[in-house]
Amino acid sequence: MKYKYLGQSIPQDSRRELNNKILYLVDNDLAESSGITCEDIYNAYTGDGGLHGLRYSDYSSYSENGQFFTPDSVCKFIMDCLSLGNQDVFADLTCGMGNFFNYAPMEANAYGCELDAKAYKVAHYLYPKSNLTCGDIRSYEPGIKPDYVVGNPPFNLRWWVDGEQILS
Repeated sequence: MKYKYLGQSIPQDSRRELNNKILYLVDNDLAESSGITCEDIYNAYTGDGGLHGLRYSDYSSYSENGQFFTPDSVCKFIMDCLSLGNQDVFADLTCGMGNFFNYAPMEANAYGCELDAKAYKVAHYLYPKSNLTCGDIRSYEPGIKPDYVVGNPPFNLRWWVDGEQILS
C-alpha cells in the first residue's frame, strides 16, 4: 500500500471546491510546498461522481461524466485476492484516479487508461511510475499483455464489433 486510506467523509457540497483546489495544486506543482501530501490528495479527491440517490427517470441520457471511483476497501480486497508479485503486470482500463494502483506491489508494472483529464492528472501525480494514458478505453493499446485486468468499467458505453453495436 502506497497511501493509507483514512476513511474521511467529504460532504457533497464541499467536493467540487476541494477537487478544484487539488487540481490547482497538482497543475501548478504546489501541493508539496503548500504542505499537502499525496496521501492527503488520495483521501480527498472525489472526481465528478456523487450521483447516488438520483432516479433513472430524471434523465433521458446517461452521457454525463458520472464517475464512481472504486472504493479503497474494494480495491484492497481485489488486489489482496490476486496476490500480485513484483513481476506481475496489471491494467485498469478505466483507472480514474488510480485507486487500484495504491495496492500494486510494483508501480511500474501498473497500466491505466482514463478518459477524464482531471482524474488522469491526479492519477499521474499520485503514481508517477505507472504507465498511464489519457484516452478512451475503446482505443487503448498499451503495447503489453497484462497478467491481470482490474477495474470498474463504465456503463452504457457503445462498442462496435464487426460492424455491430454492443452496449457495455
